[in-house]
Amino acid sequence: MEKYPLIGKGLAVGIILLFVGAGIIPATAQDIEKSSLPTSSGQWLYVGGSGPGNYTRIQDAINVSHNGDTVFVFHGTYYEHIVINKAIYLIGENVNTTTIIDNYSQESAAISIQYGNVTVMDFTINGQSTYSAIGLVSGWTTIKGNNILSLVGMVVWSYNNSILYNNITGYGLPGAGIGCGIDEILSYNRIEHNSIFSTISTGISVWGNSNVINSNLIVANGLSDIYGSKNVLSNNTFQNSGLRFYNPSENIVTNNTVNGKPLVFLDNMSNKVIDYDTAQVILVRCNNVTITNQNFSHSPDSIQVLNSTNCYIINNTISYCSSGGITIYYSDTIMVMDNTINSSWINIGWWNSGYNNNIIVSRNTFTSDALGGYGINIENTYNCTLSYNNLVNTYIGLAYYCRNCKIWYNNFITSSYIDIYVAFFSHTTLKGNYWERPRLFPKLILGTLWKEGEDYPKLLLPWFFIDWQPAQEPYNIPR
Repeated sequence: MEKYPLIGKGLAVGIILLFVGAGIIPATAQDIEKSSLPTSSGQWLYVGGSGPGNYTRIQDAINVSHNGDTVFVFHGTYYEHIVINKAIYLIGENVNTTTIIDNYSQESAAISIQYGNVTVMDFTINGQSTYSAIGLVSGWTTIKGNNILSLVGMVVWSYNNSILYNNITGYGLPGAGIGCGIDEILSYNRIEHNSIFSTISTGISVWGNSNVINSNLIVANGLSDIYGSKNVLSNNTFQNSGLRFYNPSENIVTNNTVNGKPLVFLDNMSNKVIDYDTAQVILVRCNNVTITNQNFSHSPDSIQVLNSTNCYIINNTISYCSSGGITIYYSDTIMVMDNTINSSWINIGWWNSGYNNNIIVSRNTFTSDALGGYGINIENTYNCTLSYNNLVNTYIGLAYYCRNCKIWYNNFITSSYIDIYVAFFSHTTLKGNYWERPRLFPKLILGTLWKEGEDYPKLLLPWFFIDWQPAQEPYNIPR
């Protein structure tokens, strides 16, 4: 006979009620997978679904929330422009079925985050009428597990954010020069395990310092631009893309690939020869490094040389590199010789960048599928010599602060030409070039001289540059 029958029955009922209660809290979110959600110390507010008191609009729930609250959004499509100005969790039920579309606001971002310590996760966010899908104005924010798409996927104009496991697309507009996946990244952000797409332009654009950009897939039709210093870029996979550095700053770049080949980044290295198969080579503060026997094809950029000296780019083939086959900034005594370069640019210097000195481009063959479509751009460079090059359907452009540039003994063949826009007393000289056909008289080239003003070059003056003794037959320049 049971000694305590009532106690035993009460205990059984209590255990049953405990399990039932655990399954219905929070009451209207039975299907939420608790283990994947952040811990919230505040109250939960619900949008959509059929629970009593649920909100219809996401912004309405945000407006009545407080710091530490969670706004949970059930599956559905919500046509809203959202401003988050509190430290809340904004969580979608399922990334593939919970969609926010801003197709009307014309604001800068579909979701504008204007307060720190915000988490946004598990949404599809489409900025149809906005510049970006997410705009981060305040820091310490986590963007995780979302599908994000707009002209520019995200703008990260803040610090100490975590952007993790998202699919981010900046689809841009043809001819508009935009289409970045993540733009204006400031400092101390962590960007990891994302798939980043840019159908028009740049994969990512890093303006700040000390960011960690790790283990991302970056598919773009342009290079990812790095302006800042002390950024760490590691284990990233680039497709049809790569990296471009604008300043010779301290960055750590390791174990990245472009189209399945290694991206070689050397910083402050000397006496190296890169003669193995690569997809992109970047030299920063290097001395006596040779890049040779490479075959770069159909990539935005192939070789960058920044703040380096006595380096050699010899016997390479570069073809169909849309943003630039070879780029040289801030460097001294760089030799580009015996290369074959087709439908690709060489950029020697850049407006508002540091100056180059003693750049020698010789015995190369430059060709282009389009008449005058590609060639050599020379800006902010002293003592540049271009000699014994074949130029077929290409051009040479001299601009801005070029001094003592020598264009000597080249073959200008089949619609190749030279365009000169330089400062007064630039001392640009042309000598002994072959200009498509034998010439009995000097070759006159109409260019422009300018004198810089306070903010912009002024006092433009048309000017003739003269090759006094053009060659009567093309030079034999083997390649």
